Amino acid sequence: MEPTIKVALLGFGTVGSGVYQMLTENKSKITQKKQVDFEICKILVGNRTKHQAAIEKGVPITTDFSEILNDPTIQIVVEVMGSAETAREYIIHSLEAGKHVVTANKDALALYGDELTRVAKENNKNLFFEASVAGGIPIIRALTDSFIADSIQEVSGIINGTTNFIISRMSEEGESYEQALALAQEKGFAEADPTGDVEGLDAARKLIILVKLAFGYRMKLDDFPVSGITQLKQHDFDAAKHYGFTLKLIGSAKQLEEGFTARVGMYLVPLAHPLAMVKNEYNGVFVKGEAIGETMFYGPGAGSLPTANSVVADILAISDRIKWQQTESFLPLVSNDYSWHQAGTLVTDALVRVGDQEAVASLVSQKLNGEVSKYGADYLYLSNITEQQLEELEANERVEAIYRKL
Repeated sequence: MEPTIKVALLGFGTVGSGVYQMLTENKSKITQKKQVDFEICKILVGNRTKHQAAIEKGVPITTDFSEILNDPTIQIVVEVMGSAETAREYIIHSLEAGKHVVTANKDALALYGDELTRVAKENNKNLFFEASVAGGIPIIRALTDSFIADSIQEVSGIINGTTNFIISRMSEEGESYEQALALAQEKGFAEADPTGDVEGLDAARKLIILVKLAFGYRMKLDDFPVSGITQLKQHDFDAAKHYGFTLKLIGSAKQLEEGFTARVGMYLVPLAHPLAMVKNEYNGVFVKGEAIGETMFYGPGAGSLPTANSVVADILAISDRIKWQQTESFLPLVSNDYSWHQAGTLVTDALVRVGDQEAVASLVSQKLNGEVSKYGADYLYLSNITEQQLEELEANERVEAIYRKL
């Protein structure tokens, strides 16, 4: 008879129900391959009434977290339920109660990752979080295991499926931003209040996690520029294509000779770049390392089963560590020992949408020393312009949008 590992779920929504489905429907396969049996013995929800159908089928629903916390037989707690603050509280209490934790909560990790790391270390428990970034793509494990000996130079990704769906509809179907957003909401890709997605905040929190893993740097939301897609107009895609690019919302971090740089915003992506091929609600993460060179991770960025698959992979990884009595897997130790690039030294290209083309073109050529190409009546393509000069342009009231080259 195989040993049994008892698991508790905190949350039974889209991801939680997917985890339950995968562990129950694939039970025999998992047991055969891992030589361990899994039992989901408790599922915490906020309202039993909403889950009456599941209760009637024998699903072990509870509304009392203490039933999980005070049960010494539960070894793994899976947090897939709520806000950053709620998740933080449940994760800390679970770790302090001697339980390993799997979480898909990017907000909790971005905001409280250092604290959660410390608590996991103090209690010698595992804290796994593969599903926190890019849903079903195994980018976390790649950065923490596969690339651990490499020197990462760049991590750039399409890490928000909602905005990528909207961008795809605008660029390929000719829809306006408002039309594409309405369709995303209709299909369930966007929330009724899409602010966190369309303003780039969701992608920014995921980038914070990726930077910790890839570079070992501690960042906060106000440490780097964050913008979203609300300024997009249909003709922006035509102008970008004219110069050999498409437009994508990218979270990008690079270690350059000039220093470290990170940004979330709309980028000009060369049409031949792997990220240019990532469409609709899919995600993609591009990694460049000194040893590996360039590599790309692609797949569904959200959804019940894709995200649940990453959660289950973490559960299985912890089960191996329990079996071999291994502990202490958590967010890596990070430091502030890095220097931001000097804005005046970093040179790039950019597409600029303007309200007064002649005035801005004159400003660039006379005062900013950039090379200027005009497209239509509203666009300028600037070559070999510094980041400092772009920041000056962003403050100009005649400039409506700036799209930097990735």
